[in-house]
Amino acid sequence: MFANPVLVTLAARFGGKAPTLATAMPTSIFNLGTAIGTDISVAALESPLGDLGPPTVGTMAVSLIFISLITLPLRKRPPMPRASDLGGIGRSHHHADFQP
Repeated sequence: MFANPVLVTLAARFGGKAPTLATAMPTSIFNLGTAIGTDISVAALESPLGDLGPPTVGTMAVSLIFISLITLPLRKRPPMPRASDLGGIGRSHHHADFQP
């Protein structure tokens, strides 16, 4: 639950001219995840696992999250563009040809 404010803030920042629409998406996804997770946990509770069903579902969900977080830094990233490729955007203010 601590990620919600962070993700909503990031969505608002990248939402451009539609921050309300952008911030609605993470909240909707959290609600959808809660509904789906509840259904899966109920099914696991009614399975032969019984009382161990919901904790098993939670453990599997956390494992999937950790696997995705671990693999993100291992992915090959495209090279960062050089300042000359950006047409001057991103140049340091201390650059020799900077004119205020």
